[in-house]
Amino acid sequence: MTTPTTTRFPLHITISTLFIGLILLFGGLLSWQSYNKTSEIILSSAERVYMQAGTELQLDFRATYQPVASELRLLALSPAARAYTLDERLANLQQFTTALGGKNSVAAIQLGYPNGDYFIVRPLTSATVRENFSAPADAAFVVDNIDSQQADERQLTRLFYTDDLALITRNDPAATDYDPRQRPWYRNATDTPGAIQPYLFYFLGKAGTTVTMKTPETGVVIASDVLLEQLSETLARHLMTASSEVVLLTGSGHALAYHDSSKLAGRNEDGSFTIARMDELDSPVLTHLSQDLDMQPHQLDFSYNNRKWTGSIDKIARASGLDLNILMISPVDELLSQAIAIRWSSLLTTGLIMLISLPVVWLLANRIAGPMRRLAGEADAIRQFEFDAPIETRSFISEVDSLANAMRMMKQTIKQFITMINSLAGEKEFESL
Repeated sequence: MTTPTTTRFPLHITISTLFIGLILLFGGLLSWQSYNKTSEIILSSAERVYMQAGTELQLDFRATYQPVASELRLLALSPAARAYTLDERLANLQQFTTALGGKNSVAAIQLGYPNGDYFIVRPLTSATVRENFSAPADAAFVVDNIDSQQADERQLTRLFYTDDLALITRNDPAATDYDPRQRPWYRNATDTPGAIQPYLFYFLGKAGTTVTMKTPETGVVIASDVLLEQLSETLARHLMTASSEVVLLTGSGHALAYHDSSKLAGRNEDGSFTIARMDELDSPVLTHLSQDLDMQPHQLDFSYNNRKWTGSIDKIARASGLDLNILMISPVDELLSQAIAIRWSSLLTTGLIMLISLPVVWLLANRIAGPMRRLAGEADAIRQFEFDAPIETRSFISEVDSLANAMRMMKQTIKQFITMINSLAGEKEFESL
């Protein structure tokens, strides 16, 4: 019967391979465990950052919205709500300029009357507004008044004032077709302050909303235009990675706040400006996501351009009645860059430990295998009946040392036995034998 061949390896190679394999196994397991736990911590932190961003955005919106709503309640009681001539309205101008003072987010305060009259005060706080109104150099406020007393023609009178309300210039009346009664802020006003759906302010080219309410005077509505551009600054602070995207959206998918606010104003086919949609922000991942985006609050996990992305969408500004949603997404590989670095660092440490351990393991393996090799040589010498040299092999491993002692005694015993056999074989006297 033929004995099947089996691959055999030297003991020192077997021991070295075993130790190195164990180092690699446990090092890899520890690295993987560290990577997984670090990833969980980072992703959990990302979710908390998303929640914090949504909370901060709501606080920013509330910090802008609530003071405006409170001021509208007070201004609704102003005599200007009962004024039906320009002079009567200008007598209360200081109330409006005081409400506008120091609030960069408030673009205008306006009154709409049931007969179609209109009165609006705007602060000249930006170069764009000054240019659009051709404002004098020292002008701080611009006042527009529309008089509809003549049934056949509506007249717009524009006045410019300094910061201390000194009249600079008063333009001649000009025909206009603007009717506040046709505007959403007039038609949707209620007895309590409420915001209408955001839109693009014509004179500013920026997105905002109008907070509006009815005054005690029948048919008179007071409103305040509120810019949302400060929310873009808030969003920019929460870009977790270089490729992260954070955008404030309306329910219809229009972008109200974005870290690059210059992209928020888009153009229609006729050349007019409009609020850019999410797919018009020059962001490929946002364009991809806009194709089938559910605006209901939920977690987002998707793949784009061979990368995994994670994020969420949530609603804000619920108290104002606006349908605003904050979308936050980040590529997983960038979020986990620290965890990946830790993983590679762990694997590198494991490799260094293996390189340092290799000569030590090799030395120990040789220390263990050396006595075994010498004992194997002694066994071969015994097989060839070579008993002259004594067995001097010693080992720090007790089992190997015991085997060496046993072979030493066996060699002596066999040597004595053969010596005795030779003596018997050489004895010719039967009685001596």
